[in-house]
Parts: sequence; C-alpha cells; structure tokens
Amino acid sequence: MMTKKYVLEQIGLKLSEELKPYGFRFIKSKNHIIKQIKSGFDLIEYRIIDYTPIFLIELALAIRLNTVEDIVNRFLGEEIMNPQGKPSTLTSGISFHFLMDNYSDIKVGNEEELNDVISEYIIGIKARGLQYFDEYNNLFNANKLKKESILNDTTGMSYMLRNLMQSLVLMKLCNDPDLEVLYPKYLEYYVPISGQEITGRKAIVDLFEYLKKM
Repeated sequence: MMTKKYVLEQIGLKLSEELKPYGFRFIKSKNHIIKQIKSGFDLIEYRIIDYTPIFLIELALAIRLNTVEDIVNRFLGEEIMNPQGKPSTLTSGISFHFLMDNYSDIKVGNEEELNDVISEYIIGIKARGLQYFDEYNNLFNANKLKKESILNDTTGMSYMLRNLMQSLVLMKLCNDPDLEVLYPKYLEYYVPISGQEITGRKAIVDLFEYLKKM
C-alpha cells in the first residue's frame, strides 16, 4: 500500500528529473521544486491530503520577485508575520487546476494512478507552466495580473494585506499612473485578519508614503 511519504517523494523526484534541463531542483525537506533566477525564484509546490488508501494531491506554481517582496516585507513587523518567513514570501501563484482550466480534484489510490497524475503534471508544466513563469517574472505583466485580480475580485480573496501591498509596489516599479488612484480604493478593499485591523492599515499607509518618495 502506498504511503503519503512515498507519494510526496515520487512526485518530487519524477517532476524534478523532467524539469532539471530547465534549471529546477528538488528540495525534499520542503516538498517543492525550485529554480533560482536573477529576480528571485520560480517554485512548484505540492501537498498531499491523506485519506488512506486515497490521496488528494494539490499542486501549484508560484513566483517570488525580490524587488517586490523586499519592499513589502520591510513594512510588515513581527505583529503581522514571522521575520523568518520573509525570505520565502511569494509574489504570485496559480494552482495547477486553474493553469490547465481543469477544476476536478486530483486523487490517486494506486501506483498506476500516481504515475498517470505525474505524467499529467509534467505535460501541463512544460506546456503552460514554463510559459507562466516566463510571462510573470516580467514586472509589467505581474503588475497587470495583480491589479486585475484585485479589481475584478468578487469574493474578497484578493483583498488580503500582502496582496494589496504587492500591487502597490508593482505599480510604483512600473511607473503605473493608477497608483495614486487605486491607493485609496485599496484602503477600502482591505480585509484584515482579526487583530490586524490597525497594524495592517498602517502598513499600507506607510508603504504608500515610502513609494511616493522613491
């Protein structure tokens, strides 16, 4: 019978082997596959939900842009986030489901199904994932994506603190004239985590004042 550990290792080993020519490597201790780039890193991360003998797999692609994260993180004190997590914060991401326009859960219960899913991941990442990384490592494309996700959101999921702050920084880095217009709207959109109502809002205000002086 397959174990959660086995499923995790097989995904990491087989994906990283296929993606090695593109600069990715497997970090077993973190269950992710990473590619260091000049502007930050590209990341393929996955987790397993154990319903033995069935395992539900969730895989996502993410990008860290250091120029964005370094600015955002300087305004997030310990009362908002653990400083140890700052080097690994992510700027954008997408689940494999959305990437492939396929919203069904990915479940495996045996070796054959696991190998089929891994093959699906390999094909999908090569066909669309690598393009996603290339496209959104560009600041201007990242700015457009982030801004549209906030302005078109009907659920409030994009109104979290980091997301709003990332968008403000991207607009500044891209000399986007929408910065001055959207800043007050972002303050209105902000959905705080309990206990961060004041500190989160202050972080947005302080960030904007900093961006004006850049």
